[in-house]
Amino acid sequence: MRNARGFNGTMRIGAVIMAAVMAVTSIPFLSTASVVYAAEDDSFILPGAQRPGNNIAPEASDISVSFCSPEEKKEALNDGVYSQTSIAAKDENCDCWGTWDTTHTSGSETVTYIWNEAVLIDSTGIYLWYDSDGQILLPKSYTFEYLNSEGNYVEISNANGLGCEPDGFNITTFDPVETTSFRVTLEKQADDNRGVGVIEWEVYAKNVLQIEQLQSMITKAEEELSGSYTEESLNNLRTVLEEARNVLANGNALQSDVDTAKENLEKAINALQALSPQEPDKTELQNTIKEYENLKKEDYTTESWEAYEKVLNEAVQISNDPNATEEQVVNILKDLKAAYDNLLKLSETLPAKGSIHTVDKGRYKVTKSSATDGTVTYYRPLKETYKFITIPDTVEINGYTFKVTKVAIKACYKNTNLVRVVISENVKTIYKGAFSGCTKLKIITFKGKLVTKINKNAFKNVNKKAVFNIIYGKKNAYKKLLLNAGAKTSMTFNIM
Repeated sequence: MRNARGFNGTMRIGAVIMAAVMAVTSIPFLSTASVVYAAEDDSFILPGAQRPGNNIAPEASDISVSFCSPEEKKEALNDGVYSQTSIAAKDENCDCWGTWDTTHTSGSETVTYIWNEAVLIDSTGIYLWYDSDGQILLPKSYTFEYLNSEGNYVEISNANGLGCEPDGFNITTFDPVETTSFRVTLEKQADDNRGVGVIEWEVYAKNVLQIEQLQSMITKAEEELSGSYTEESLNNLRTVLEEARNVLANGNALQSDVDTAKENLEKAINALQALSPQEPDKTELQNTIKEYENLKKEDYTTESWEAYEKVLNEAVQISNDPNATEEQVVNILKDLKAAYDNLLKLSETLPAKGSIHTVDKGRYKVTKSSATDGTVTYYRPLKETYKFITIPDTVEINGYTFKVTKVAIKACYKNTNLVRVVISENVKTIYKGAFSGCTKLKIITFKGKLVTKINKNAFKNVNKKAVFNIIYGKKNAYKKLLLNAGAKTSMTFNIM
């Protein structure tokens, strides 16, 4: 049935992609959870990379799906077997779940895991599948729900992630829930008979630690910070307290880490050295606080105001603390004046046209200076050693938001380390030589529909087996632009 819609061609394309992948990773085609690679970031990890928790999907007693193509298998969802790239799954004899069928039309599809006993979960990873002939597409979006104690499916809270990237696991974290059933609803690109597909769907159990004693010790330490002790002993307690808080916040912490943090905190509390009571002179501190009380948050950049406000709140606390030391008063007064001097007024900091700024891992040139609709060009990566670059939708400079609409001339010219690039939704123009000579560049993803110009040689001499992932509805237009910009007809152009 799949051969009837050209799947043999898909397998040939998959073989080309996998050859490119093997040149980088030097690993077998088919991978399982026993192979470990480095993660791209917290919300997207490569196949086999370290997971955020123990995968309990294989322990599910049942899998329920809204529909499954006759040639696919719902059991593939939790079999622990996955391919190196999304499109290469069938080339590697990797079973998948998919919903394409000439007789089946829908706008969304669901998968539900069921466990015999309640499980505590706080994250999940989904490896999406698509094919090159456009019958299995990436979803437009998806949501997760769990079965609550009243027997109703409820959407998870504080979801972070929900990516729809190919070629790896999209990780989503959320507030922990205890449940016997977990469901994902995938929204399709359109309400038609084309399907969505999943290579593997993992669900991760929350790491439960015995932390009550550490929490109690942290509360005690926080109370002791307001006591009358020498600055040296208080600074030691602050350092150990911060380390203990970091252990609690670390999702990968071990029980031994928790126990050690509790013991160190107890020692630091016992080592506090009392001061003889002596009220310092707070007149200048109080006058300075009063002098600054009419400042308005909306007049300053977000970053500078937040830094000032943090110091101000601490100054007010010390001013009102009868046990504050002379050293605390002197230091906070100095810090408060410095924070005031560092405040940046919005009217004074709007970036000028032509100015170049560093944001995260990139350099950006202002092409339109405006407080409401400014634009910038992606000018250069901060380092030429990056293997993975994302050109974002927007960047924030001095508290102002700018759309990234262009990629500069020779932005990544001859960057021989670059393997993968994502071009986000607001980019309209890619200038001459932007990625020319990036000989290892194999995966280029266009997430937006606004590109109207790709100049000559923008993609000349990229990897000869490069794969262009193009958003649904723009494949033909973008392919024409890319071929005029140095791409070869032998390269792969996919719909996502």
